[in-house]
Amino acid sequence: FAAPCGNLMFRGLWVPEAIDEDSAMYQWSFNSFSRGADGVRRVLQFYARSKGSEASQLAAKHGHVLFLVARRASAMLSEGTDDFAFPLRFFNAHATTEGDIEQELMVPPFASYAFEEDVELCSAQPAFVREQKIAELERRWNQPCGSFSREASQLMHWLEDARGLGMKAWLDVPPRITVRFIKDIRLAEPMRKIIQGGVPWLLQFPRHWRVVGGVDK
Repeated sequence: FAAPCGNLMFRGLWVPEAIDEDSAMYQWSFNSFSRGADGVRRVLQFYARSKGSEASQLAAKHGHVLFLVARRASAMLSEGTDDFAFPLRFFNAHATTEGDIEQELMVPPFASYAFEEDVELCSAQPAFVREQKIAELERRWNQPCGSFSREASQLMHWLEDARGLGMKAWLDVPPRITVRFIKDIRLAEPMRKIIQGGVPWLLQFPRHWRVVGGVDK
């Protein structure tokens, strides 16, 4: 697929103070990413205000956001990573009064994420440390100098001043932000076979069979 939003996709999660490493790496359900960082902000706000939910309780108790940043499939193909991030709401690329809509991409369940080492960012770091780590990331990903800061300018702003996430209505203080970069995404082999058509599709009924009004025909 192609879209004018650049090479990156973003996911945001409310997490405990200490990140559960297994939960961060291994996924058992569909994972939603956004083609822009602002879409993630809106999702985080939705869960922060959803009183009684596990996510809102995490937000209120820990105030800690984990951003996952991955390259779009077109930027990773040469490295043999799975090309399984599917676009949803593909044509909804407009803005609302609350900002850009989510512009969603979906990663299938039973995926595992391998993270880049030694380039994790957090809002507690001095700006020069973040700049050094971003420069190293751009080198690894063969990107021009400054490309990440241009494409993820909002995320860089939030790392500097988390008040920009707009969580004042639900949190007493601005959240702490951690950013991890996904090196590659791999699917479990059975899920890969389903997606690639190596096994019969779940809804691939025989041609002569159909259901009308709940009665087999």
